[in-house]
Amino acid sequence: MGFRALRRVLLSALAALPAAGCAGIGQGPDVRALPVLERERPAEGFPRITDWLWPFGHVEEGTAVRSSGFRPLWRSVDTEKGGRFEVLYPLWRTTEEKGAVSHRLFPLLWYDGFPTHYGPDEDAAILPFLFWGTEFEPAAKEGDPPVPRSYFLFFPFWGNLRQKLLSDETTFVLFPLYAGTETGKWRGHHVLWPLVHWGSDGAKRSAFRAWPFYGMSVKEGTYDRRSLLWPFLHWGSEGLDTKHAVSGWLVWPLVGREGGADGYVAWTFLWPFLTFADGPLVEEVSCPYPLFRTRTEYTMREGERVETSDLLWFWPFWGRYDRWGEESTRFYAWPVVRTWWASDGALEEEGVGVIPFWRSLERRPREGGPGTAEWKLWPLAQGESLPDGSGGWSALAPIPWFRWEEFDANWGVFFELARVRRGPDGSRATDLLFSLVRDRRGPRGTSHRIPLLWKASDGEDGASWSILEGLLGGETAPGGGSSLRLLWFLRIPAGGNGK
Repeated sequence: MGFRALRRVLLSALAALPAAGCAGIGQGPDVRALPVLERERPAEGFPRITDWLWPFGHVEEGTAVRSSGFRPLWRSVDTEKGGRFEVLYPLWRTTEEKGAVSHRLFPLLWYDGFPTHYGPDEDAAILPFLFWGTEFEPAAKEGDPPVPRSYFLFFPFWGNLRQKLLSDETTFVLFPLYAGTETGKWRGHHVLWPLVHWGSDGAKRSAFRAWPFYGMSVKEGTYDRRSLLWPFLHWGSEGLDTKHAVSGWLVWPLVGREGGADGYVAWTFLWPFLTFADGPLVEEVSCPYPLFRTRTEYTMREGERVETSDLLWFWPFWGRYDRWGEESTRFYAWPVVRTWWASDGALEEEGVGVIPFWRSLERRPREGGPGTAEWKLWPLAQGESLPDGSGGWSALAPIPWFRWEEFDANWGVFFELARVRRGPDGSRATDLLFSLVRDRRGPRGTSHRIPLLWKASDGEDGASWSILEGLLGGETAPGGGSSLRLLWFLRIPAGGNGK
């Protein structure tokens, strides 16, 4: 496809100069000539690191991941599952994983391609005018292969979209002059959107709108919604297929009423400021909204009314909402402080946010066991921990509220005064002053360095240290022999088996 060719062109053009020796830069013996070139494996278990034209060129080679780049111009990441290529992130991004390809040129272009047994499933756009792609829909006869459906849109003049805008297919002709929608058996038509609309599924569901004069949306046996001179007059019924059907009317914004055969009654005055509701499934008082609000919802189980959710607001000072077994939220001095807990049955999520300065989030299995956690103290620091014991923290953290791994990788060296990373094996990597000062500690060795001034390492192959890049240094062999080194070349045995 043209996108793969485009990616090759970008890689060739951007990597030609800095990566001309990229394969050579990441290989060979250790080299210490910062800022021109420095290559080292700080300690066993850590990625091999190469810096060239520091702080721009950077390569990390681990057992499962290799990344290289010329920050912030470009960055390439290769893993066992695929790869990623970024140019002036977030301007351009390409990802490949298990045959699936994604391209983004923010904010102008996107492309997603997924391989299938029957051909590529593709979606592409050049915003805001061109959209095209191919989708596969189930065959009419069981056992037949899926049917490819291509689409193309030159917005707003002519064309169609597939699986977008909440519809299976949307057709445009000189939009807003005409738009048509198809979802399952539903066929909808819009003329001079949003003024005129009509649609039907050929069975129970239909809709019509001549906005703002009259509108209706009906699904027989489920709901019936109508309006006149929108937004002033509304009436209709909901839940007709349940034991708790309700019907009502609203003269906006003056007064409205809902009621049901089960005894439910609700009134609103000057909506949304005053609302009162009472019934078997809900009790609510908003007086006035949003300053004070309370709402409790119920369900019927074996003939008994069971509470399912409860809300209480004294806005903006304090408020809570609890949906039992699913979520629980609190706010304090809205919107400054918020706490939340949520569960989907398998995972639990718990968080605290103080806008814009603090955010912490923890996700863990509901049945117990290690989870993930992350926090950010904006703009000073951020950190995370993973179930395998890895994690770390860094400072500074200029992006508020959330973590952004790709941004940190491309731009982080220019603002990170400190970064600490922990490995699942107990190793720890510390970088200070934009990664100039480094400390590595692992199960099979340690390494420390201050460029030009000090370097030391200790591992299975022995230990060494040096001052002023070897003006004065020392070595200790695994067997215990040691020696001193003066003026880079003069080596003096200092005991043991040293020679």
